[in-house]
Amino acid sequence: EVLAGHKDGLFTQVSYVQALLRETLKFVRLTYPALRIVLLFPDDGSHKRCEVAVIELCRDLGVELFVLIGVKRRDSSFKSRLVGITGDTDAAKDAVVIGIDDEIAGGGTSIDAAKFVQRMLGNKLYVAAVVHGVLCGQAGSLLANPACGIEMVFVTDTIPLHNRPELELLFASGRLRVVSVLDKVVRIIHRHHWDLTIRDMQ
Repeated sequence: EVLAGHKDGLFTQVSYVQALLRETLKFVRLTYPALRIVLLFPDDGSHKRCEVAVIELCRDLGVELFVLIGVKRRDSSFKSRLVGITGDTDAAKDAVVIGIDDEIAGGGTSIDAAKFVQRMLGNKLYVAAVVHGVLCGQAGSLLANPACGIEMVFVTDTIPLHNRPELELLFASGRLRVVSVLDKVVRIIHRHHWDLTIRDMQ
């Protein structure tokens, strides 16, 4: 999960989140300019890890974002679910909620979270911004269904997604966007191989 790179010399999960959020926010602001934007972190730990990066991103883009923090209950070592939400809950009504997470596998947890938020807070739209798009099993068909409660899914390309027949429907629906981080990772590896600095790399 940790590669050399970025401003502080490390390209971490937080760096992935920042790159992913940058593109997600650009899309949401362009597509839904009249709607307030609220970020939902899956738990307090993820919020604390990403807080500084999100503040920097807001400053760079000139946006004000409200924050929600999920309260999860783990049903097993493989499954957890959202059971509560803290933070700027009043801001979520009629807003776009961007749900941030580290991975999306079968899609069920993200769909459940989207429906839970809608039921509890009355948001207008839910967009999933997930670092690692595993997208296994029936995820493609589930997320392609408009009734799933997720308007769009943004993932990075840390896992190859093209040329996978089970995702054809999801790509065709236009509900999946892939944000590339591989170019940056490749440039970091190249610079380290040749013992070049990475601190000025954009």
